[in-house]
Amino acid sequence: MRKIPRFWARVTILLAGIGIALLYAGIFTPAPARVLGYLAGVCIVTSLGIKYLVLRCSYCGWGGMIPRWSKPETIHCPKCGKVPEYDY
Repeated sequence: MRKIPRFWARVTILLAGIGIALLYAGIFTPAPARVLGYLAGVCIVTSLGIKYLVLRCSYCGWGGMIPRWSKPETIHCPKCGKVPEYDY
C-alpha cells in the first residue's frame, strides 16, 4: 500500500495560495503587469496537476485526494470510502 506523500500535499497548498495571491494582486495592477496573471495561472495549474497526478488514494489509486497540511481528521476517499494514509 502506497501512502500519500504529505510533502506534495503541502506543495499543492502553497502553490494554490501563491497563485490566488498573484491573481488578486494582478487584478489591481496596470496592464503591463499582466505577468502576474500568467504566473498565477501557472501556479494554479501546477497545483491542480500535483493534486490529480500525485495525491492518489492509498487503496484504490483514485487521483484528487484532498491535500492536508497536518494529520487529517478522518477524511474518506470519495471513490472507495476508506480512510487514506498519509506519510509521517
